[in-house]
Amino acid sequence: MDAPEELEKPPLGKGKRLAFALGMPLALLAVFLLAAPLLLGGAAGRAVEDAFAEQHLGRLELGIVDLAWTQPQSLRGGRLLDPEGQTVATFSAQLPTLL
Repeated sequence: MDAPEELEKPPLGKGKRLAFALGMPLALLAVFLLAAPLLLGGAAGRAVEDAFAEQHLGRLELGIVDLAWTQPQSLRGGRLLDPEGQTVATFSAQLPTLL
């Protein structure tokens, strides 16, 4: 008997290539959107702190920022400091879901 011939895969058709070309970016976008609150929570907190510093004396420290699509947003351990670094106020907040 002869050795078995290796089966070659036929090339992808135009429809399959188009579906792959459109589907992959959409899948990556969906993954990013689902993970966005987790990925962007720290960056959003730093952006708020920086914006506060540009407009006011003293400093705003936001502590732990938890963002989510389907659960309440929360901020824990926030502090407002005067220009000398003394704590003026401490705060926490819980906000409704994004969706």
